[in-house]
Amino acid sequence: PCELQPCTPQWFTTEWRVQTREVRCLTADKQHNAACDLDSKPAHERTCNTIPCSPFEDENCKDRRHNCVTVVQARLCVYSYYKTACCASYSPPEP
Repeated sequence: PCELQPCTPQWFTTEWRVQTREVRCLTADKQHNAACDLDSKPAHERTCNTIPCSPFEDENCKDRRHNCVTVVQARLCVYSYYKTACCASYSPPEP
């Protein structure tokens, strides 16, 4: 539908990659302190979604854009919008 009029911008996302949390050295009464042992400091970041999801087979999947071949070649299927809009052309990489 964007061919006849300008499309409104929309957010595109990739899969989640990294999860973070705060790690602080605190006293029993929750005051900041620098005396914690750095060797025992917990990780503040971890990788997530390291195992790819199995492909979802949808019998009703049809490409909804005329340029899906170009979308796949440009590797835009990392964005969920394009992965859905061009689902018939997109095939996830083999693990």
